[in-house]
Amino acid sequence: MRKGLKKLICAGLVLAMILSLAACGKDDETGTVGGKVDGKKNPNAALAKEYVYSEQPLDIPEMGDDIGIRDMIRVEDSVYVIYEVYHWDSETQQNEMKLLSMNVDGSNVQVKDIQLYMGGVKPNAGGAESETAEGESGEAAAEKPVGDMSVMENYTYEYTGINRLIIGDDNKMYGIKNYNYYEENYSNPEKSININDNYVCCWDMEGTMLWESKMEPLQTEESWAYVQNIVPMADNGIGVLISGDKLELMAVSADGTLSERKPLPGNADALNYTSDMFVQEDGTVNYIYWDYETGDKLWMNSYDFATGTAGEPQQLPDSLYMSGYMGLADGGDVADIVYTTNLGVFALNMGDTEPRQLMSFLNSDIATNSMNNIMVLDDTHILGFYYDNISDTNKGSLFTKVNPEDVKDKAVLVLAANYVAWDLKNRIVDFNKTNSEYRIVVKDYSTYNTMDDYMASYTQLNNDILASGMPDILVADTNMPIDSYIAKGLLADVDKLIAEDAELSQKEFMQNVFDAYRVDGKLYSVIPSFYVRTYIGKASVVGDRTGWTMADMKNLMATLPEGTMIMSEMVRDSFMYTMMQYCGSDFIDLTTGKCAFDSENFIAMLEFANTLPAEWSEDIYGEDYWMNYESQYREDRTVLMNCFVSDAREMNRNINGYFGEKISYIGFPTDSGKGSVLLANNQYVLSAKSENLEGAWEFIRYYLSDEYQKELNYELSVNKAIFKENANKAMEKPYYINEETGEKVEYEDTFYINGQEITLPTMTQEQVNEFVSFVESVDKRAYYNDEVQNIINEEAAAFFEGQKSAADVAGIIQSRVQIYVNENM
Repeated sequence: MRKGLKKLICAGLVLAMILSLAACGKDDETGTVGGKVDGKKNPNAALAKEYVYSEQPLDIPEMGDDIGIRDMIRVEDSVYVIYEVYHWDSETQQNEMKLLSMNVDGSNVQVKDIQLYMGGVKPNAGGAESETAEGESGEAAAEKPVGDMSVMENYTYEYTGINRLIIGDDNKMYGIKNYNYYEENYSNPEKSININDNYVCCWDMEGTMLWESKMEPLQTEESWAYVQNIVPMADNGIGVLISGDKLELMAVSADGTLSERKPLPGNADALNYTSDMFVQEDGTVNYIYWDYETGDKLWMNSYDFATGTAGEPQQLPDSLYMSGYMGLADGGDVADIVYTTNLGVFALNMGDTEPRQLMSFLNSDIATNSMNNIMVLDDTHILGFYYDNISDTNKGSLFTKVNPEDVKDKAVLVLAANYVAWDLKNRIVDFNKTNSEYRIVVKDYSTYNTMDDYMASYTQLNNDILASGMPDILVADTNMPIDSYIAKGLLADVDKLIAEDAELSQKEFMQNVFDAYRVDGKLYSVIPSFYVRTYIGKASVVGDRTGWTMADMKNLMATLPEGTMIMSEMVRDSFMYTMMQYCGSDFIDLTTGKCAFDSENFIAMLEFANTLPAEWSEDIYGEDYWMNYESQYREDRTVLMNCFVSDAREMNRNINGYFGEKISYIGFPTDSGKGSVLLANNQYVLSAKSENLEGAWEFIRYYLSDEYQKELNYELSVNKAIFKENANKAMEKPYYINEETGEKVEYEDTFYINGQEITLPTMTQEQVNEFVSFVESVDKRAYYNDEVQNIINEEAAAFFEGQKSAADVAGIIQSRVQIYVNENM
């Protein structure tokens, strides 16, 4: 008997992730499980033993550059997988369709080709009866055979694909084949050809096409329609579900006879909004859909095509769509439905308020962001297909649940974050596989977020830290009260850890970056890389300087020709947001918490913002703004460019491309004169009270090692020697390595100005020196705080609307922000 899934559509709703692992614990004396491993305290040992599966990779040939799973089905003790093989580097536009069969234990894997054409022979392009874009045989096709390449300048595109494919109750495959041919006739556009034909096809389980039946055109002048899905029907037939302006069903008999399209009976409107659909053993279709009236709830319902009746809809937990679910499938005997997220595999029964976790990717040493296609074979076995981030390969594997007592004991480190990036996951998997003493488990706090509260993760994290202490490693971000944790003595001194490290203590780091993040002279963050934000302008216009005030900028503006923009595309709200990034620490002393929003400087900022348009409009900037975008700085139509500095070679495009002459890193106007700011790409902080601080440092120190620093792309290295080495590369021509000969092939870099291509020169030694000197001079952090920004936006509106003076608004902002800072320092 068939069990479980017939997967027809999978559309992930990528928002956040669901379900946390377990909270950080203390030692045995405080009630948490644990013990010691080789003398190291192990209070979190149980966390590493949860949801662990072993992996048995399947020997699948012909995986190509990528694959797309079309269907997975179990028939008694056999599993069938239908997939498309993509060849991205191939000159041909045609992919391949494959049928994989295997035993449920992963043995006897076989792969067969699925024919795209009757008899396995491709017909002449278009075919005698192929239709034009208007949906009928056209004279253009008759006058000039489709695919005639005698006119070499014509552009042609031809592709045959299978968009929907299932295995029916008769153990035959059914699918929708789309044939697309496009030929643009440059000499005679009226004879250009656009063919888009759909066929219902049937194959045996060897991949041989048995029949194909051409469908009537879906698109007409009166209606818009598309094939949404195909479903098995009674008497070994199938139904083609057609959506669009209306919902219809076309029955197809086992011999390929197509019926007329008919409206679906019963309450089936929600099928038009489905994101996932799968078939139960009894042939009933279950489907997931958004509330098409409110758009903020996810529902599940069933529809019986045999009787034409819908079931009673059931609302799914918010956590399902907050998790960014993927690969939703029938759960067989394990649950009503199963699905995957970035964290692992989860199961859900209707009526449950929360799902339960089956597999943890990280605990199972699987480096992936998604396992879009899964089949739960039983309560201990899962079949899954995924992309391995470390090996850069597609994999299909059989996963077997591992009993907790069979998981090897190691000292466990807890890493907590509001979000765990894919490269950090890769590093964790690699560390866990190769380190014999320590193992890292992850607690991703984004799982606490809800549709009503996207900051719930930070609240929960802070509550856990105050109640149970710091995790061993915390991925810090700007919404976390890191300064408060420092004041409470919770964070380890990174300066000390570097000084005691035999290798890293011999390296010279970018001290201006570390200084920007020091608190009371101590560094508590590990910063692997950074960016710089600044404003640049022509030295001939703004002067040869690296800082200025609002008064200086106003004086310059008074000398500019009418219509000159000081900053490109700047409007009120974006100016206030940008101003806080550059000047937030001028108005909030991050050490004392004292605020200065009632200062003359902030009032001047408000007044300048009020001179800007409320929103961007072509009426203000001109209809030809985008056509002449690249030349605005060369032609002095705009004075300042807001730069995100991450690479010297990229900076060269700004200097020698957009400006074309000597520039000044002048920055944003501030009273402090420090108008350029640093942004750490990532920050890692360590618990000062960790039982295994040496293990946490062993993991994190990698980000300061030469191995990591030399691999950075479009990020500035904190290793001084590597930073300068990378900057000097901007004086070299770009190049690529010839894969056949291994030779280095240089080429000219180019830049477009208003559609005209120009050769971009490399940076000069003087320009590189100026770049290096500028980056080394920046020692001020960028400021980000959503709560403070919201207060400013709320109160500034009264000034912009003419209801209050700038001074009055500044006073209110001062009071509100000071209260907020006092409560959160």
